[in-house]
Parts: sequence; structure tokens; C-alpha cells
Amino acid sequence: MARPARTLGEVAAANLLAASGDTGIVAQMKAVKRGAAAATTLACLAIAAINGAAEDGGWPTQADYSAYWKRDLRHSQREWALVREAFPGEEGPDRLARILALDYRQRLVSDGPSAALSFAFPTGLPTAA
Repeated sequence: MARPARTLGEVAAANLLAASGDTGIVAQMKAVKRGAAAATTLACLAIAAINGAAEDGGWPTQADYSAYWKRDLRHSQREWALVREAFPGEEGPDRLARILALDYRQRLVSDGPSAALSFAFPTGLPTAA
């Protein structure tokens, strides 16, 4: 039986663990926690976009995202930096969040950010494992 596609959370955790250079249990736990945070950021950006957070009606900027979630801009910058770290080769969360928003528009609105953790990782992107 074929293994199901890896989720965003799994890929993020694997990438973060590989980047840490450590394979111990504490490093694994940290990678899972940080990977979940990166996937949550993608879901939160998709939710903000679905709910029209962008002032110009398009895709939310980092400032729009911060205002929508009532966070300071520096907090959002750290979140977006974690996404870049968890998904090497991505310039930020926009592309993956757009895919998430398109495929899970209804599910994200009803289920919230947890939907990102079960989103199948797009094929063709580099992964650590």
C-alpha cells in the first residue's frame, strides 16, 4: 500500500530537523513544534486572504496580515522567516498559502488553521527527507 502524501507539517519538520544537524529526541520535538508553527502561518495567511484582509482587495501583504491578526509587524516577520527556514527555496509563505487557500477554502473557513497540518505537500518541491 502506498504511503499517503506528506503533509506541510511533516515536510516542515523534516526540513527543520535536517537543517539543525541534530537527530536527538529534543531536536525532533523542536522541529515538530516549529514545523507546526510554520504550517499554521501558512493557514493563517490563507484565512486572512479568504476573509479579504488585503486593503487593495488582492493578496495580503505582511502588513495586511499583521493588521488582520492584530500582531505587530515584527512578530509577523519572525513567522514569515520561519516559513522560509522550514521550506527552503520558498521566498515566503505566499505561494504555499495561495495553494492552501485555493484547495481548502471552505475547510479553512470552517476548521481554522489546523487544516494546514493535513494539507498534502505539493509534489516537485525540494524536501530534506
